[in-house]
Amino acid sequence: MAEKSVVVAIDESEHSLKALQFYLDTIHRKEDKVILTYSAEIPYQPVQPLREDIVTDILKKVRDDAVRIETKYKKFLGDKDVNFEVKSEFSHPGEFICKVSKEANAAMVVMGTRGMGTIRRTILGSVSDYVIHHAHCPVVVYKT
Repeated sequence: MAEKSVVVAIDESEHSLKALQFYLDTIHRKEDKVILTYSAEIPYQPVQPLREDIVTDILKKVRDDAVRIETKYKKFLGDKDVNFEVKSEFSHPGEFICKVSKEANAAMVVMGTRGMGTIRRTILGSVSDYVIHHAHCPVVVYKT
């Protein structure tokens, strides 16, 4: 069978790790390529500009978090003999997941749900909801 690409959205939550494990246990084939996507959003900034040293500290923390998360998933998949790569950038997570899946002509997107309540999801929006409505391919949302 031909190799297919599958995009798996990751973040710091256990939900994304469980979604990845679900994919590996139930759908994954040895010849598939897994593309892990991690999108770090810049935290909300107030209207008044922040001092440069504060912005530098925020960006360093976001970069450090991204490295920590990528390292965790690389170790997790490295132990499982899975063909994978990691793509990350500063952007809106839903848009980034859809962009990567389209560029890779992915067969599907797999992601966990963080279980936000109705009010919070309505106000903030849901990444999984965005991806379901904008991805070019099927989306598997694993709910824990």
